[in-house]
Amino acid sequence: MASRADVVRAGGDVRSYLAAVNRARIAYRAGSPGQLRRLGAMGVLGALLVGAGGALAVTITMTALNRADDALTHRDRLQSARVELFRADADAAGAFLRGGLEPTDQRRQFLASLSSASGNVIAAAGSGAGGAGSHDGRYIQVNRALTEYSGLLETARSSNRQALPVGASYLQIGSDLLNRSVLPPLGAMAQEDSDRADAAFTLALWSAVAFVVCVVAGGVLLARSQYQLAQVTHSVFTGPAAVTGALLAVVALAVAVLVLISAREAVEVRDGDVRRVADLVEARAGAFEARAAENLTLVARGARPQGENEWQQAQQRVVAASEDAVTDWPGLDSSGDGVARLFPSFPEYLEKHAELHRADLDGDWPGAVRLATDTGDGGLTAAFSTFDQDSAERLTGVSRSAERGLDDAGGGLGRSALAVLLAGLIAAAGTAFGVARRLGEYR
Repeated sequence: MASRADVVRAGGDVRSYLAAVNRARIAYRAGSPGQLRRLGAMGVLGALLVGAGGALAVTITMTALNRADDALTHRDRLQSARVELFRADADAAGAFLRGGLEPTDQRRQFLASLSSASGNVIAAAGSGAGGAGSHDGRYIQVNRALTEYSGLLETARSSNRQALPVGASYLQIGSDLLNRSVLPPLGAMAQEDSDRADAAFTLALWSAVAFVVCVVAGGVLLARSQYQLAQVTHSVFTGPAAVTGALLAVVALAVAVLVLISAREAVEVRDGDVRRVADLVEARAGAFEARAAENLTLVARGARPQGENEWQQAQQRVVAASEDAVTDWPGLDSSGDGVARLFPSFPEYLEKHAELHRADLDGDWPGAVRLATDTGDGGLTAAFSTFDQDSAERLTGVSRSAERGLDDAGGGLGRSALAVLLAGLIAAAGTAFGVARRLGEYR
């Protein structure tokens, strides 16, 4: 066991060591050499703040834009599935109005819509934007309900071919299942993707701001270091520090311009084409939902009193989504209502539906069915088919424009992050080397 004398002696040794360290620290920082060291450290810190901090901010911006792109791609799959399922439901109900064996084209369209919807749901589950994917129980619920829906529709179809009234009941049960267990989860997950995309866009914008802050703050430190070095050493420039600092300034300015342009393009895409895609999808979904409600109401032969209200609500969503979509749409005529400007055929469909509804209310059910199934020019089906084609073409064009916009916004950011990082490291090394040379002049 150590004696008291040993403890006192050990304590004295520690105090002596600490005192020596403190004297060395004071000597290191004293006089002009100490001031040079402090100014050098300030310059190195400024260069690293611009280089490393700026590179990190650019990387975060690029990553956020990629996340927004992934979330929007995932959302588009889910929204496409919703539209195709509304279309399938409308086609299935329309086939019942004809009785017996439905037209081949209509059957083919129903199967294609169901297959496309199922494929999009599977792809969405596999990609799993935001960490959801196949682990989200809602995908399991949707797939099970789709399988059950398909079976109910096949049973309904078989009954309809045999002219059995029970087929209409199976059709109604299947449609209710679709609207209860499939479409709401898909809509909710699509909205979550929209929220994730908005959050990613916000992060990208704040990261761009952070880059500017890093450049300004680091540039101030570096410039102040250069200025005070010139005063201390009584020279205009400290060669290596000045040259590498100028290089960093040029690179940082170029990257700042690129980052600000990217931020502006991201805002334009978010507030423009990305919003329009969502509005056009909602308009198409509402239109097919209205068509399905229209056909199901006629199939029910008066046993579906809520059918017209459902149709009204669906077509109002088409109108509202169209009005939102045409806001600030470049190159689009600003006169008239949104639906007529985007889809000139949709008002014609509304007029044909009004005729159909009046016939049904007047007790002329066969006449209402003839109007609903008329495929001739100027008929209800032709007007709706024109809307389907026009809206699909507009949606495809806007979707491609949004993709190009996101690609342009994120283009070149990876190389820019590397460039500003290398320039920052070079400037930090140049500042340290320049200060070391000046210190050598004092020895």
